[in-house]
Amino acid sequence: VEEVRLDDGTRAARKVFDPSPRMNLAGPELAKAQLRFANEVRMQRELATHGGFPVLFDALGETPPWFVMPIAERSYETQIADDRAAGNVSHGPLVDILSALEAMHRLDFVHRDLKPANALFLDKRWRLSDFGLAMNPTGSMTTRLTSTGSGWGSVPYMAPEQTTNFKRVRPT
Repeated sequence: VEEVRLDDGTRAARKVFDPSPRMNLAGPELAKAQLRFANEVRMQRELATHGGFPVLFDALGETPPWFVMPIAERSYETQIADDRAAGNVSHGPLVDILSALEAMHRLDFVHRDLKPANALFLDKRWRLSDFGLAMNPTGSMTTRLTSTGSGWGSVPYMAPEQTTNFKRVRPT
């Protein structure tokens, strides 16, 4: 993710499909990762009105593909550090984050990479971002992209069932 300036001078964030060389993606696995990136944009756009972070525009047909979103004012990770320094716990972020999760789950979406860095503050509201591992179990696209026995996510924040059956994680 990099900061960019739009034509009107507004600061924005551009996320470019650029898998780490450590992932050693080639052939079918690279194609799956590119489909997952396009799916991330689709889901993030669809969930923007339900507590997700908005997508301003995308260029999924370019090489490499990318999309643009607003710059967040802060992440929940930063909020936690500020709260700890002040000896305080801010309840507002938790209400927004849980409301967004509840809305996502009602729509049968599962985030699968929820962590403080993926909750962002924008327009006086905390929103969820980074839908690269999200899925809609009632849809077919993500299930085809997630291999049986695969495990993804941020280990300290993963639900126990996600470590053993990532493909079958459900909102409940």
